[in-house]
Amino acid sequence: MATGSESVRNRPADRATGAVGPGAAEPIHLAEGGRPWWIWAIPFALLFALLCARNGFLFTTRLYEQGDAGANSILITQAKHFTLLIGSYSREGFNHPGPAYMYVQALGEYLFLNALHVVPTAWNAHVLSVFVLDSAFLALAIGIVYSWTRSLAGAAATFAVFLGLAVVYPQVVNSDWMPYLYVPTYVVFLLAAGSVTAGRVRDLWILALSGWFLIHGHACFLLFVPAITLALLAAAAAGHRRAIRRSIRSFFAEQRKAWIPAMVISVVFAFPIVLNLILHWPGDFGDYLSYGKSGGTLGLAGHYTAAQVTDYVLWFWWPHANAWLAPVLLLVVALGVIVGLTRGPLRRFLIALLALNVVSTLAFVLYTAFGIDDLFSRYIGYFYWSAPLIMVLIIVVGAVEALRLRSGRVLRAPPRRWPCWPPRPRSSPWR
Repeated sequence: MATGSESVRNRPADRATGAVGPGAAEPIHLAEGGRPWWIWAIPFALLFALLCARNGFLFTTRLYEQGDAGANSILITQAKHFTLLIGSYSREGFNHPGPAYMYVQALGEYLFLNALHVVPTAWNAHVLSVFVLDSAFLALAIGIVYSWTRSLAGAAATFAVFLGLAVVYPQVVNSDWMPYLYVPTYVVFLLAAGSVTAGRVRDLWILALSGWFLIHGHACFLLFVPAITLALLAAAAAGHRRAIRRSIRSFFAEQRKAWIPAMVISVVFAFPIVLNLILHWPGDFGDYLSYGKSGGTLGLAGHYTAAQVTDYVLWFWWPHANAWLAPVLLLVVALGVIVGLTRGPLRRFLIALLALNVVSTLAFVLYTAFGIDDLFSRYIGYFYWSAPLIMVLIIVVGAVEALRLRSGRVLRAPPRRWPCWPPRPRSSPWR
């Protein structure tokens, strides 16, 4: 039986107030260890090498832009001179909010074409820079999951799930077309949001980085990024409702390594958008508002039936008959894995991830109903492939970690104690 001092010492302390015991407010952050550098570097190198090997022609064949890539190439040229303040062009007649993806490809053109001369044309360099970006986001995703499993098995399972997505939809990591670029970025955004919601605020910089990339990439993420962020803040507020002000003060006082990088990233990414608004008020934001009010170019957004919206959303889960079975079965299995196989911090992370996936789905239903003017244009919602991917990731990581821990307990089981011979004489009760 524990002594009084031991029982107090074993109770969770409130980091905001110093209170101890069951009545204390939940801590706003978790004690967490760093991630080794190789947990990022190895997946990045593997995927980048795989993409380069699969597309070896980029290093020898002279290829030139056309269509959307040609339009983007003009913007990338402006980015090389640091004059670009807007994003890619939309068929709706406006540009998307920011130039982040264009600056990545401009850097790639300078590095791979002008400096290293490893590719023969600018477009080849643009594609190669996209490979770097996609590989970097995959590495971030694996690092996030590893921080909750602390095992190579969990990291390998995450890598396998992403490779499975790449096998089913190769363009997700093998194309520079903008609708495909949003897929890995959005998945990392959801993973980072789940990690921060579950308590690992060190991943706040990943949340900021991926969220701002999305906002720069497409106007629709002016809905999705704030919606996910508000859900995260609501969860945090609910967990600290008894001492929310003190918890916020504690966060800003103690977690500078978390919020300062996120703030710096936000300032850098917000700068071109704000500057463009100052120079060309209201910029493309006026077009975003008029697009929403007019129901899109075709005047159809907001005039769909519930069946049409449902069919469009379910297509990303299973593009065949009886598509409704896919989310139902995946949800049942995911809940079974979370409740039956996981424990502790990993369960908390997977629950947060599942909840945010539901929020993302609700936002996507709303976007489909009121923001898409052509439901035959599936590419508009490619980023929603994140929904089934997240469900599969929950199932695979949860199951792999349960098997790993169970096998570890078997391997570490204490040796069986055999009775000694001859048996020891029992001590006499009369002594």
